[in-house]
Amino acid sequence: MVEKAVQEPRLRGQSHYGVASEPILRYRDWVELKAKHLARSHPGKERTAQAYRRLLEHAQKTVNLPEKDFCDLAVRVADLIWYENAAYAKKYLDLVKMVFSRDTAEQGFAATRAVIWNLARVMLIKDEIYVAHLLTSEEKLERDRRRYGVDPARGDRLRYVHINRPHFEFGPVNLQFDLHTYNWQLGLVKRCRFLRRWAGWHPQERDFRDWYMGLLPHFRYGRSGEYGTWLSILRCPEEVRGYAEVRRPKQEEARRQAELALAGLPLPASVSLGASSLVRGK
Repeated sequence: MVEKAVQEPRLRGQSHYGVASEPILRYRDWVELKAKHLARSHPGKERTAQAYRRLLEHAQKTVNLPEKDFCDLAVRVADLIWYENAAYAKKYLDLVKMVFSRDTAEQGFAATRAVIWNLARVMLIKDEIYVAHLLTSEEKLERDRRRYGVDPARGDRLRYVHINRPHFEFGPVNLQFDLHTYNWQLGLVKRCRFLRRWAGWHPQERDFRDWYMGLLPHFRYGRSGEYGTWLSILRCPEEVRGYAEVRRPKQEEARRQAELALAGLPLPASVSLGASSLVRGK
């Protein structure tokens, strides 16, 4: 793998007038940066950072892609560890490796690249816990200090007030409201991952995630045009974004379009495209 400088995938294309730009780093630099933050701030400390490095080292032995794609993997594996744990990130990598093993260089490994982005998109559910982490992580605070030229050594500091929109479902009752929060409050919320064990916790997003993960083991193509059909299916989460009332109709439409495309593929009659057993219970 030839190393070259790559900007963090989440930040590509963003610009900020009058503030410092984000650093352009090589793959190894991204790995060390992500590992440093895990070792410093994750509850598992250095043990979690070592697990992160091992996951990526194993991926390099089985996935042969350009460095840009490994930068994408490095960021997403770290994000999935922050979201849940290293085992959750391993499920992601196992599916990426499986798709890669059936992909082809003739198509530029387009299916694998689609899965690298979109599988992470559906597994990183933007629930209240993960949003609290994104808003208060050490990495985010460091990035803000770079962007706005804040130097704590000369007494500079940033004060944060966030406008959040939590969404809770209690049976037929949907509760959604605007809430002003401070970093110390979000710091408590992001430690409440146990709430994800509740069956009513973001059920539509979890169902969409499980459905997408359940598709991936069936990725195979033979006849002309089947690869392109699969590529459109694997990219179906790309437009799913926004608050719940905006995001959920997009999930339904993405799933409808994907299942229409699947109907034209020669899948075995025994294939069930329901929830994936990989993540059931999360």
